[in-house]
Amino acid sequence: MNIEKKIRILALGCAFFLFLISFYIYLIFSLPKTFNHGIIIHIEEGASLKEIAGQLKQEKIIQKPGLFRLVTQYVFGEKSVKAGDYFFEKPISLFTAARRLAQGDYELSLTKVTIPEGATVRDIGFIFENLGQWQAEEFWEEAGYPGVDYRQTDGQMPWPKDFYSIIPLLSGKPNYVSLEGYLFPDTYFFPPNITPEGVVTMILRNFDKKIDSGLRQKISQSGYGVFEILTMASLLEKEASNFNDRQLIAGVLWKRLKDNMLLQVDAPFVYVIDKNTFSLSKKDLQMDSPYNTYRYKGLPLGPIANPGLDSIKAAVFPKESEYWYYLSDQEGNIHFSQTLKEHKEKKAKYLGT
Repeated sequence: MNIEKKIRILALGCAFFLFLISFYIYLIFSLPKTFNHGIIIHIEEGASLKEIAGQLKQEKIIQKPGLFRLVTQYVFGEKSVKAGDYFFEKPISLFTAARRLAQGDYELSLTKVTIPEGATVRDIGFIFENLGQWQAEEFWEEAGYPGVDYRQTDGQMPWPKDFYSIIPLLSGKPNYVSLEGYLFPDTYFFPPNITPEGVVTMILRNFDKKIDSGLRQKISQSGYGVFEILTMASLLEKEASNFNDRQLIAGVLWKRLKDNMLLQVDAPFVYVIDKNTFSLSKKDLQMDSPYNTYRYKGLPLGPIANPGLDSIKAAVFPKESEYWYYLSDQEGNIHFSQTLKEHKEKKAKYLGT
């Protein structure tokens, strides 16, 4: 082989090597094509670099987990990543992501907000209003106004924003009701100046994570959609405080539903007219509302609260029994009955009616 040919081969090799170097530099320092704006990622203490890279890939912070591991390991050190919560507001390069995690650059100045189990869209709006974030109405304009059937508004109110593109679990939700039921109760950390739409988006993403693949499969096998399950779960959330009672009540209500009986649940009255079992009148029980399960058969128009995971699971895994009726006394104890006669006797005993 003459020297000229060797030089050409060497030149081609160098060119190819430079191309590879340039390509990897591009991958390391370029911004990702897709990115989850305004997301908070929790890095567990002791998580492996492989687990962290996979987590960042899943959340669309990086696109090349293998390259992220190489950069982190050889530039910052394999054990360099600091555990904690990281806020990613806008797209960043793979190198910047590695640097931030290695330096513990959390970029957090967050507001902690706890949404309790059973909170309603109305409650959540006022939580943020009381924090001085914005007016409750601004939240309701995004999440939907509580208890409103938008088909009956004659175009006087804009319909709730469609968040289906964020979580496909919304596919079975009627677009004429609010996001009640889907705003998962939890403790959240929101960045400064977050908009109502941003809050709803973060909460929905959390809901999407909480309803894992196993639970989704069980919901699919139940014969009911997510919307129906959440509606039932919201009733259970308000009707009872412990899991066993909720499962038994779920068994009673699903059974009554299948038998085409009125559900006769009191909790929706709190949602619609702010009256509980002990203050309801006969006139209230005849109220013309799609939430009135004393007047209309089937589930109410939609969820009456945002249920916790226990209530959702109770709706999915009801406990079969011989009971057809139940009531709650003034101490919150649940009393079940097999017959209407027995139920009336317990009403007289525990409620004085």
